[in-house]
Amino acid sequence: MWTEYLRKNRIALISIANLILLLILVLLSFIKKNPQTKPADIFLERKYTFMRGISDISIDGKSLIALNHESVSGAISDTKKQDILFYLLTAEQKSMLNQKSKSHSGAAIELDLFDDGDRKSKCRSVKFGFIHDSNLKSGEGICFDENPMPQADFDFSNAKSSGAKISMCVSRNDDIAGFYVFGEDAFHIGGVRIVDARIGFDISGDVPVWAFSSNGGQADCENISVDFCGGKKTFDTENSSSGILPKIEIVMKSSDDVPVDGEMDRLVFKYGREKFVVRRSPEKNAYTIQTAATEDRFAVMGFEKNASLVESVFMSANPPELCPDDGIVDTPLVSDVGLVIQWPRDSWRIKDYELFRWEQFPDVLVFDFKSYSIQTKFLGRLSFFVEKPEYKGTFVANSFFEENRTYNAHDYKADDIARFFTEAEKQKFRLNDEEILLKKILLKNGVIVQEKNGEYGPGVGAIISISRESWTELRYQLMAHEAWHGIYFTDSDFRSFADSVYAKTDRRGIDFLKAYFEAYDNLGYDTGNEYLMRNEFMAYMLQKSPERTRDYFLNISNWTTLCEKNPAQVEYIQKSGCEDFRKASENLCNYVSKRWGYWGGRTYLVSKS
Repeated sequence: MWTEYLRKNRIALISIANLILLLILVLLSFIKKNPQTKPADIFLERKYTFMRGISDISIDGKSLIALNHESVSGAISDTKKQDILFYLLTAEQKSMLNQKSKSHSGAAIELDLFDDGDRKSKCRSVKFGFIHDSNLKSGEGICFDENPMPQADFDFSNAKSSGAKISMCVSRNDDIAGFYVFGEDAFHIGGVRIVDARIGFDISGDVPVWAFSSNGGQADCENISVDFCGGKKTFDTENSSSGILPKIEIVMKSSDDVPVDGEMDRLVFKYGREKFVVRRSPEKNAYTIQTAATEDRFAVMGFEKNASLVESVFMSANPPELCPDDGIVDTPLVSDVGLVIQWPRDSWRIKDYELFRWEQFPDVLVFDFKSYSIQTKFLGRLSFFVEKPEYKGTFVANSFFEENRTYNAHDYKADDIARFFTEAEKQKFRLNDEEILLKKILLKNGVIVQEKNGEYGPGVGAIISISRESWTELRYQLMAHEAWHGIYFTDSDFRSFADSVYAKTDRRGIDFLKAYFEAYDNLGYDTGNEYLMRNEFMAYMLQKSPERTRDYFLNISNWTTLCEKNPAQVEYIQKSGCEDFRKASENLCNYVSKRWGYWGGRTYLVSKS
């Protein structure tokens, strides 16, 4: 019966068998060529028994342990025979890696990889992953049972270079025994290093650099996004006395390579739930984003506009000296002032204030205080000493300046601060705890210096401050105003240009500004101080755009007290339409725009959208 059935259906059965054989061959070919199946499907859940030899590949001049023949030279020449290199760290190398992984910097293993395969092939991916202690079995065997395995994946078929630096971070509680490198086509290792942890990429040079978290990942050669989520396994996850959140540094193409105009004037990216705008500057192409300034500290950074401008972006550890010491913060975080304004309070290192160094003007320290009262304890007496005409050079009592708050925001240059502390020393005046802390901070950061005779002299820089008690819109305005003072104090070219604009402005306009300053006691400017007048003129002309500056002073010209005390000056401003101030603002705006990419009312390059 069966014989008769087979005889009658022989051709059909042969066809079915051939079809099944063809499907098997196609499946085997897919497994061989598909980069997702290796090592996940073939490499995992298998036990390997190896030789142990001395490799030509080393870390700091000390050889790695080679676990197969090809690992001795560090080269794969024929992937049909062998496509994976296996290495173990020596006890000394493992100890060095573990120690570094538990430090502030974190640790990563970095490889120099070179493509030796067929340049026409579209399957030239190289994958790099760790061998853990848990993979080491009895005897000489290694067993991989984690699926999927975290691994760094770089595809040379999408790269312009035949070489690349690939690194992968080590989790803080991980025990790394070694690593493997798998290739779809021929490749070799040029070097191996234990380095500080970082996540991101650098495509600015001839050899691209890709750095992955311990989660691994695939290199995005189109620079669309970077995944920093795995950074929480390597870096500090909060600001504390023993830890500090990491930073992200972005480098864009310089204005010499790509002009700053039109649609190419900014980079836009999403980071977690927030959107950020980074404006390009003629003088600057590197920007620091502190993760403490973000709502989602470890997230995916997705570029939404002008990704092609980005040359490199890396997350890395901040220096440990940024950690609070005995409840005191005296080392500033590097940041753009635009991020300071909306900085999350729960990311401050201490509760009363946070301290920053303005990235574009590193000689300017920025204080953000919890409240006006705390700001006054630090800077109130100094403001009377430096700026209030009837109190200049004197030390008012604590009760006086605490009851008579001076300004919502402050700015001081180094020589005035040095004079304040010198006079206090000479007069043996007892400063409060906050002023003593201020002196310590400014000495440490070089704004003032202590001389051999015990007096204080100007160092380099200036300080500005705002308070969280001001509402958000006012904080933007105050930050702009004070930041312009910081630039005026520290940049001689800008100061000279601003002074020239002041000198060319109609004196009737200057007289109106003086009248305004003198009409209201809460301003308290010393209008007889020519330096202060030039400085304040500049700041008021730049704290808003040219049109808004004009409207601002036209509105002020209607204030009753000013009209009653200074009718002639008010009449001039109203009849001229405040055109003097609009032109002065416009001239200053054009200068700061051409030089730094700023504008009236905006002294920042980085902001949240």
